[in-house]
Amino acid sequence: MVGYVYVSESPYFSKTGKDGKARLTNLPPGAYVVRVWHPQLAGTEEGTRKSIEVTRGRGAEVAWTLDLKAEVRVRRSPMPERGTRY
Repeated sequence: MVGYVYVSESPYFSKTGKDGKARLTNLPPGAYVVRVWHPQLAGTEEGTRKSIEVTRGRGAEVAWTLDLKAEVRVRRSPMPERGTRY
């Protein structure tokens, strides 16, 4: 079993849906730095920052294309037969 915990200093965060899109709603107007993270992200997380400006009555859209590392699968050793030792 593998689990991931991402800690953010911001109260604004989202998780992508099946369509690959994440939506942040009710953001107050202002300047923001948007970041993206994935457990198989190739390269550094610093390369995933983009600045946006949110204005009243108008949203902002940001898109990324991420390079991902190959998924690592741990191979289990065969189970011993019943009644045998190791």
